[in-house]
Amino acid sequence: MSDFDQADADNDAVGDACDNCVNTANSDQTDSDSDGLGNACDNCPSAVNADQADTDSDTVGDACDNCVNTENSDQSD
Repeated sequence: MSDFDQADADNDAVGDACDNCVNTANSDQTDSDSDGLGNACDNCPSAVNADQADTDSDTVGDACDNCVNTENSDQSD
């Protein structure tokens, strides 16, 4: 590896130092809510939630979850 090579853990052609989803391939690098996490790995891409809190572990971040304490990944009421 030369001094100019950069690790790319997810093999998406974006080096880890510049990748906003180091473990999820996302060559697009879109970050709709500007929280530093790309949409591909953000559990709530429409609201800032850099901590990725998900109290009920339903893969929907608390910032977007309509029922934070009850698992409802489809967000039905």
